[in-house]
Amino acid sequence: MSARRRPPHPDPGALMSDLDAKEQQHVRTALRLLRNRLGTWVSVADGLNMNSSNLEKTVRGGQRVSASLAIRVARLLNVMIDDLLVGLARGGGLE
Repeated sequence: MSARRRPPHPDPGALMSDLDAKEQQHVRTALRLLRNRLGTWVSVADGLNMNSSNLEKTVRGGQRVSASLAIRVARLLNVMIDDLLVGLARGGGLE
């Protein structure tokens, strides 16, 4: 009888995101929606109180979507955070 091995514990020093891959993708989609509504990434970055180059890296997938960014996106779109994270956010704000 062979002993079952446990999967290795995650490296405690490794970076983890608060959001899973699907949630991050939904936030990125919402960011693109905001860009279409506001016209430029600079305008979106201003609305989210962040640097536009960091925002563009995040949208392209070069940086993780943080939970705080997701909350700011939900507020700017005037949607519930739950709706944003499951991809139901179309947004009633900015119209």
